[in-house]
Order: sequence, then C-alpha cells, then structure tokens
Amino acid sequence: AAEAARQTRMAKNKEALDLANRTLAANPNDTQALCTAAWILAASPFQELRDGKRAVKLAEIACSLLHEKDPYALAVLGVAQAEYGSFRRAIDATTRAAALYEQIGEHVKADALTSRVSLFKQNKSYRDE
Repeated sequence: AAEAARQTRMAKNKEALDLANRTLAANPNDTQALCTAAWILAASPFQELRDGKRAVKLAEIACSLLHEKDPYALAVLGVAQAEYGSFRRAIDATTRAAALYEQIGEHVKADALTSRVSLFKQNKSYRDE
C-alpha cells in the first residue's frame, strides 16, 4: 500500500511538472509556471524528479521578472539554491522572502521561512513531504 501511495504522489508531482513545462513552452515568462516547476525540481520528495541547477535557473528568471519583490518567488529560489548546494544564497533569498512577508503582515509565512533558514544553516535541503 505504501508503494502504491508513493507512485500516486510521484505521478501527481510529474503531472504538475509536465503542466508547468507545457505552460513555459507557450509562455516562457509565466512566473507562476516558473515557480511551480522550480519548486518541484527543488523540493520534490522524489529524487528522480529533482534538478537543482534547472530549479535555480527557473526561479532566478521568475525573481527577475518580479523585480526581486515577490516573497513566494524568493522563497522558491531559496529552496532551489539549497537543492543546488548553494546554502549561503539559499539563506539570503529565504531571509529576503521572510522580510517581505513580514512587511505585508504574513507572519505565519515569515515564521515558516525563518525555520527553513535554520535548515539551510545546517546545509540541508528542503523537502515537500
């Protein structure tokens, strides 16, 4: 039963990634699709779907298009940087995202990112379990 559940979750991850990739093929500047693809490539619990280098590239494009002002895109960049092994950059992006969430009163999200920074300080990647 556990293996069946794993296969179902992996299929959903792959389906979401495929949809994001199809969206990006039609519109390479779709920031939502960029973030979705980057998130799955960086945080998927399934190692075979992760690609830190591509995740960073996609998240950097999204952050650039959003002028480094979107906390979600910066949080995705942080997760991508950690998956790629760039923990200092992951901490920087995640800290900036937390500060932006604080500015708009999203304290729960800011706190969650602050705990994610602790993970990155231990040189650990984030997994979407």
